[in-house]
Amino acid sequence: MGLSIGGVTINLELYIRGFYKGSESVFDMGAQDLHVNLGQFKELLSSAGITDYDESAFSVLAEFPQKRMGTEVFYKLLGFKKYLCSDVIDRWNSVKIDLNYPITGDSLLGKYDLVTDYGNNEHVFNIAEAYRTMHRLCKAQGIMIIQQQVYGGNGYYNFTPHYFEDMAIANEYEILFSLYEFNNHFIPIGSNIMDIADKQVALKMCYVFRKVKDQDFVFPCQGFITSKLGTGIYKIQYLPERNVRSYARIIENFEKDLSWVEILAIFMILVKKMKSVTNWSEAFGILKGKLRKKLKKQ
Repeated sequence: MGLSIGGVTINLELYIRGFYKGSESVFDMGAQDLHVNLGQFKELLSSAGITDYDESAFSVLAEFPQKRMGTEVFYKLLGFKKYLCSDVIDRWNSVKIDLNYPITGDSLLGKYDLVTDYGNNEHVFNIAEAYRTMHRLCKAQGIMIIQQQVYGGNGYYNFTPHYFEDMAIANEYEILFSLYEFNNHFIPIGSNIMDIADKQVALKMCYVFRKVKDQDFVFPCQGFITSKLGTGIYKIQYLPERNVRSYARIIENFEKDLSWVEILAIFMILVKKMKSVTNWSEAFGILKGKLRKKLKKQ
């Protein structure tokens, strides 16, 4: 577990763009190392315009990977004042937390501006609880960074974008970044990288969320998020900051917000879910009503 070139790069990107402005506290899920050598690290900082710092604080990286250092000093370089990490062993002054179970007590909950998962949570069998804990540790308006394996990892799980996209919808997160990481390069989620990637090289994905609301964690259900939000249709909503996106629920404004193509696409989804001619007829009646309203507005 650790911040490789990709993890350091994501943090520097967030720092440069001002997402860390005013942030003071960070919590690493898992006792993380810096997985870069000194030359790589200095080059990354230089590319981000960071040149005025105490290089001796990172001297251990000159002997990486034989010797390791934690991430606390790096975060302090980015302006964070308070650092904590969790693990099942005592490492980097970690607090001992078994992420299979709900975190007890409220001394840590809602206290952190940044909460990270750099290849940690997939080692926990009860992974849903681990992400619930991540949500609970994070402040409202705080940021969560997740780097996980599509394949080539060593944990219990590999991931698809659906896992994190549905988590974002269910919990109303803003998505600051969503990227595949391949050989220290980033490619947007949704590209055809899976068709061309060398399967011998590990493929990661990275999501950066902003927790917009101070609310309980909602466990999503694949497909429509029906358990608490009701049946609805969602579309990507781009927010003012570059690359930031969220999901807007649009079923209530069906005739106003949807294009003709979207209306027909959603009708086809509804049809596939219908089991009887009566329901088909009902769905078609709903569609006709929506189209009639849309025509009146034009």
